[in-house]
Formats: sequence, structure tokens, C-alpha cells
Amino acid sequence: MNALALRTTLIMVLLLSAARLNGGAADGQNGLTHIGTQKQLFIDDYIVEQMSHVKRILNHGVKAPNNPVVRADRPWETNYLRLNKIVYDDKDGLFKMWYSAMDEFKPKKEPGAGYRVEWTLEGDSFARVNVPDPYGYYGDPNGDGSKLCLATSKDGVHWEKPNLGKVEYKGSRDNNILPPGSRIPTLLDPHETDPSRRYKAVADGYKFSAYHYGRINVFYSADGFEWRPAPENKEMDIASKKGRWGPNKFMGWDPIRGVYATHIESCLHRRCPLGKRVTGRSESPDMIRWSEVQTIMIPDERDTPGTEFYAFPAFVYEGIYIGVPWIFETTESLHFPQLAFSRDGINYQRPFREPLTNLGDHGDFDETTHYGNNPLFHDGTIWMYYSGGNWRGPEPLHEIGDKAVFSIGLATLPEDGFVSLTAGKLIPGKVLTRVLSFEGKHLYLNMIASKHNWGSGPTQVKVEVLDSAHTPIPGFTLEEADNLASSGKHRVSWKGKSDLGSLAGKPVQLRFTVRNAKLDSFQFRDK
Repeated sequence: MNALALRTTLIMVLLLSAARLNGGAADGQNGLTHIGTQKQLFIDDYIVEQMSHVKRILNHGVKAPNNPVVRADRPWETNYLRLNKIVYDDKDGLFKMWYSAMDEFKPKKEPGAGYRVEWTLEGDSFARVNVPDPYGYYGDPNGDGSKLCLATSKDGVHWEKPNLGKVEYKGSRDNNILPPGSRIPTLLDPHETDPSRRYKAVADGYKFSAYHYGRINVFYSADGFEWRPAPENKEMDIASKKGRWGPNKFMGWDPIRGVYATHIESCLHRRCPLGKRVTGRSESPDMIRWSEVQTIMIPDERDTPGTEFYAFPAFVYEGIYIGVPWIFETTESLHFPQLAFSRDGINYQRPFREPLTNLGDHGDFDETTHYGNNPLFHDGTIWMYYSGGNWRGPEPLHEIGDKAVFSIGLATLPEDGFVSLTAGKLIPGKVLTRVLSFEGKHLYLNMIASKHNWGSGPTQVKVEVLDSAHTPIPGFTLEEADNLASSGKHRVSWKGKSDLGSLAGKPVQLRFTVRNAKLDSFQFRDK
């Protein structure tokens, strides 16, 4: 398939995806929103018609009390650990982590030891120029000194470094180092029908084409450890100019748009007028042929002048695209995660500009840098693992000397808990949904109740069902609703009865009345 045909195919995919997104919201009954059994998050106003005395808030990740959960404590590990990939293996009942351990990472200061970036305006674009600088460092997280290692955990919090016996280090094979040629899984592909290709890796041979032409090589594996190259590996079509792809984060299979996707730093290395890191998206039907990069997110007037997007891990969660951009505050030398979300994978919102997980305090291992991977969703918890560091760049590294460290941390959120609608104690909050139709018999509400604190008062959450004329339906009124007063998922009921089957497929609205609680999501189910 030539480049023109590929672009045409991808355009058709985008149009069909948009049609599914728009058409899927209606069931033919005068534009009625049909949600079926799809869980509905309160992350935006998609399902909300009106609300009063409630506020939409960002929930911050709660760090593990034993952070960092993986730290350098072996002879082959020094002061730099970098998280590469983590999965939960249902077959083995284990969390599995691939991480890189540096052999050496120390500062140096001497003439010409490093370089500093300067920017010059050339026409309507900024050109990047590297000039000699005395600050540098030994070691390279992508260089020969890096060792790929494996850690495992039964609970996701306490980690072991198993003796794999595969690589000799200073006369011993008692270590967790993976052998040369091992790959870092890019994704565990739920879309793949061939068991031998469940794991996919974009590995050796792939180079960022920021300053040179690139090559993408794909590898397949059944277990994430034994790999074989894809027969389709070939030179990428990057056109006749430098800078098609910058550093990227592969999303993997996009179930909404029906393509593989990756998010790319699409400006700094492409000589665009902004002259800073922004986010682009490229799509592929097979992970071999990729579309031109489309810029989808840039810093705006609510950001500081030094804000850039260093990377953009993204995933689909309950029918919504969630992104966790690595915010790079270049003036402050800080990296931290934010929350972004989208209904179509292209137009992202960032209503909250504070960190999704806060950086550490002075002296903590994650004081300045937080590089987050795509979260895991397991056992009612959102697991957000990250590489955390207390320096960014050679000059800060030189300033803190032997106190420099990069380790692997963990922060968690409850299921569906990225964003909540919160109500206080005095005036009940009201949340009214749009007119919708559903499938199933029972309504479940995921909520967080206020704890007893001599201030908030008892939690009161009730749900009533209205018809399309805003009239309460007998049997499902506010007066008949049973109160929900504790955190977690609750089956909603009215005088002890929860069967809503008689209303399935009909136009209805839900009205939530809330005191001293946060609402995260609701869902209709059969059981």
C-alpha cells in the first residue's frame, strides 16, 4: 500500500470512528442518549444536564507508604532505576515489572563535558542549537551500561527481584538481570487473535527521527520473554525530511477508533513555530504502517510560559480516552503528571492544571521528577507506577552529587476515581442526568462517603428516577429511595427493591441528591 492509499484508508477510519461516536450516542428515539450497560463517569458533562451545589474535583493519587516500592539495593544497581513496563499476569497471578538499572550515573564538570540548548528564530520557526557546556554526566539510561531487569509482586506493593540465573554479573548468576536480546513489552494486546503475538514490542532498530531517519522494528511474543521479529519489519516511510517522529508513548490498540495508536512529541524536533514539546498522534492498522502525525494538544494561556508536554501516556477507560501528560516546567526543572481526557481521541480537555500525583517534598526521592506509565486497573484499584527522581539535567545532578537518585514509586486511586462530583453538608447537592435509555435491571453507584470528622455530618445519597418530562416515576421517587451512606459500589434501591427492568429501553432521567459525599460513576447492569 502506497503512502497516498494509506492516508486515504486512515481518513476513512477516522470518519467511520466519528460516525460511531456520534451515532452510538443515540438510539433513534429523537436523539435519546442510549447508554446500555456502559459505565458513566462524572469526569465531564457528557451525561449531566444540570447540577447545583456540587463541584467537580480532581482526586490526587495516594502514594504507597513504602515508597519507593522498587529501589536500588543490588550491586548491579546504583542511583538510577527507570520503570519500563508493568503488567498484571492473570495466568500467574503476579504483577510483573521490567525496569532498567544503570551501572553508573555520576555528574561531571569540565570544559566541553556537556551541552546547553539555545534557540534561534529562523523564518517562522525556532531552530535548536546545542552549544558546549561544562555540566555533563557519566552514564546513559539508553546506553551500554543499562541492564534490563525483572521484578515481581503478589500484591503490587511489595516487590521481589527473583534470581533468574540467566546473566553472569561479577562471577555470579544470582541476579534478576534479563539476558541480552530481551525486549521490553510495549503492550499486551487484547485485540490480537494469535496467541504467539499477544505481547508486542517496538525495540532495537527503532530510533527517534528527530535528527535522522528512523527504522521501526516490531517483535512478537507469547509470554513477554521469548521474542521473534515481525516479518513485516521495514524502513519507515518518513518522507524526505528530518523530524517526523519525536519521543513517543505507544498506546496500543484503540478499541474506539479501531486502530493502533501512538502519541508523539511532535513539535520540538519538527521545527514547528512553537519551538517546544507538544503532543501529536499517529495511527496504524497493523503497527507497521503509520499515518502522518497530527498535533492534538499544545500548551495554552492557562499554562506557564515554560510549560511543555514531555510525553503523553494515554489509554481508554470506560469508553473515555484518558491521558496523563508529563508536564515539563522548563524554567523550574520539574516534571509532573496531569490529567487530560477526550471523547474522540483527538480533542483533549485539561480542566485541572494541578498534578494528578503531587511531587515529593524536599529530600524525597521524587522531589523534582515524576515519569508515569499507563496505569493498571486491577482489583478495584487504579495502580499508577512511575519513575521518580530528585534531579533533572546535569546541573541539578552536579549540585546534589551522591544524593542523586531515581527509583520506582506507586500511587493509587480507587476504581473510577480520577474525578468526582463532591457535595457538602449544608445544602444538598443535586445532579440531573440527560434523558437516557439503558439496558439491564439494576443501577449501581460508585461513591466515596465522608468520614466522621466532627465537621461534615452523616452521608446522605439518594437517587430518584424521572420520566422525560422531569416527573418522578412512582416506585422510584426521592421519598422512596433508600439512603447510601458508605464508600464503595452500591446497588441503588427504593424501599428495598432494586429491579428497574420495567424501565429498560424507556426515556428516563436520574437525579442524585447528595450530602457529604463524592460521586464517581454509575452503571446499569443485569445482576
